[in-house]
Amino acid sequence: MRERNYTIPINEAYDAYDGCPVCRLYRKLEEDSVGYVMGAAMMEPDVRIETNRLGFCTKHFIQMQAVQKKLSLALILESYLGELKDTYGQDFSKAGKREFSEIANKVALAADGCFVCQQIEMRLEQCCSNIVYLWESEPEFRAKTEKQTGFCPTHLAKLLACAQKELPKKLVAPFFAAHCEVALKELTPLYDDVSKFCKSFDHRYAGVAMGEERKAVERAIAYLTDDQRK
Repeated sequence: MRERNYTIPINEAYDAYDGCPVCRLYRKLEEDSVGYVMGAAMMEPDVRIETNRLGFCTKHFIQMQAVQKKLSLALILESYLGELKDTYGQDFSKAGKREFSEIANKVALAADGCFVCQQIEMRLEQCCSNIVYLWESEPEFRAKTEKQTGFCPTHLAKLLACAQKELPKKLVAPFFAAHCEVALKELTPLYDDVSKFCKSFDHRYAGVAMGEERKAVERAIAYLTDDQRK
């Protein structure tokens, strides 16, 4: 298989066969993005403008705090809180409709935006495009895909959407079939366990031994949400 810089992390993720490989890519992108914000990005004015504009979500604030660079985080917070302070301290008596909208949007970003999430999403979109390219062009990568143990719904959706946009029409159906077949490896036993758990409340199945099915509800929720990426 031809190795390029952008294929290396993808192949590393696909060389493990335990759950969704794109989740593994996501976690690596997340680790790199948090490290970047807490390190080299501190000295880049363009990045600071964006972190002041977007802020950070709760999850990534917690991860930034765990890096144990308290001064770095304090400097980021000083700049970010200063931006909010300027927004809150404006003379609203002189504001018009456009200014009110801009202020409301700034506050909304402070509540819901996240620089790290944005960076991950941008890079993950490119990774999905590269995955589709590798699947199309490299037989070895197709073989790695077939050996995967599952794809989470979140990342399977991204891959399928990317395949529709980027693959020749004749390859879309094979791509969908190959990836959904892998996804079924994980989904089918999970569905069976949830069904068995439901039946355990039916008197006709009284006495049926329960094992992993006892945690089927929790496992199903983790499968259907982003919890598996945390």
